Amino acid sequence: MDFDLIKDLYLGVLLTLVVVILARNLKVCIGFYIGHAFLLSCIYLWYAHQTGNLMMLLWFSTTVASQILLIPFAPGGFFYTVKRYQPRETAPIIPFGLSIFFIAILAAGSWGFFHYVIDFVAPKAEALQEPSRSNLAVAFTVFSLGVYTLLTRRDTIKTVMALCILGNAIDLTLVDLTPEMAETAVLGILTDVIISVFILLYIGRMLYVRFGVTDTMKLSELRY
Repeated sequence: MDFDLIKDLYLGVLLTLVVVILARNLKVCIGFYIGHAFLLSCIYLWYAHQTGNLMMLLWFSTTVASQILLIPFAPGGFFYTVKRYQPRETAPIIPFGLSIFFIAILAAGSWGFFHYVIDFVAPKAEALQEPSRSNLAVAFTVFSLGVYTLLTRRDTIKTVMALCILGNAIDLTLVDLTPEMAETAVLGILTDVIISVFILLYIGRMLYVRFGVTDTMKLSELRY
């Protein structure tokens, strides 16, 4: 029963992330990013219940506060930026249909690697067992999709979201390495990217105000 729950959480994390990447309406993207972050925080809660590590509860709380409340809703956050500056994403480099194809390849490749090849490179015996094997597969998939978003999306907000996604993937890996240790949760809390997100969103808003640019591909032209 417990393993069925964590599998559902993993699936939800991936499905909401796919919508975040593909949706062009930025308010929709933010809404699904909130859902993605909430499901991610529930994974920490699941590990807290399984291991008895109460620091995981603190990690869950800080994730909810930063990823679900502050980054989307605080002044200077995602919704603030979208409402005042850019309601729709700048056209991505790769169109919708091809994006679905590449995302499917990345997801299938990541899942296949960690379920059929990880035996040769597993850092510990526990990584070969469930739910560790699935957790690492999902973490690697999330990281791959974050890199894909960073490389193929031109919009400043999507670029910032991609950095958040990469951070989430690192946290998901960390939570499985030593989930019973309090230091794991402390490291996860300390590596939160909230300050960087607000700085990058501020820079994006200033570029739009000054130059009318939300396309990161055009930023190199500003030096001229």
